[in-house]
Amino acid sequence: YIANFYDYAQHSVGTLWNAQLRPLWISLNLAYNYEMRGHRERLTQDAHGQYQQSALVQNTHAVSFEVSYRIPYLAGLNTTWALQWRNADSNTLYQKTYRYDYQTMTYFGGISYEF
Repeated sequence: YIANFYDYAQHSVGTLWNAQLRPLWISLNLAYNYEMRGHRERLTQDAHGQYQQSALVQNTHAVSFEVSYRIPYLAGLNTTWALQWRNADSNTLYQKTYRYDYQTMTYFGGISYEF
């Protein structure tokens, strides 16, 4: 038993850039976010699962890009394409129960109608 196993402090900072290309009805978004999660009493583990003396820290970086196009002749109709890359790493080696280090990429495409 480890007291306060689920307690953590999390801090994040990020930025968003947006460009509106009015004559072309295109909107571009580029975003970056950094997040650090520090667990108060969850200890790191070596490759065999033995607890170490340091507290677990996880760092995550995320970058996303989005393009939206408003179809000018069909009022309220929009198309959107989005892509996000995310990378997380930690200072623990044992990851058979829970994965702290990972890399993922997601994408999305869709059509929306506002009425």
